[in-house]
Amino acid sequence: GNGDSTYYFIDNQSYLNIRRISFRPMQGEIVMLDNYLSDYKSYDGFKVPGIIKTVSDMQMMNREVKITNVEINSKIDNNFFKKPK
Repeated sequence: GNGDSTYYFIDNQSYLNIRRISFRPMQGEIVMLDNYLSDYKSYDGFKVPGIIKTVSDMQMMNREVKITNVEINSKIDNNFFKKPK
């Protein structure tokens, strides 16, 4: 393989993914990305984490993402998928 491996941690009551640890090759070495998923909300029956916090061996990869809006099956103009010239 390419050196990628991922471990998922599932909450035993909600069955939601609460943590994901990935090992990925970057810049010639294997880097760990540790993701914490929380604040799940339901959108049209789909559970989506509202917060994804990433902690990594590489400081520049550390971040916290807050998802404030989710649209399910929204209309997307077909031009969005055209190859740029």
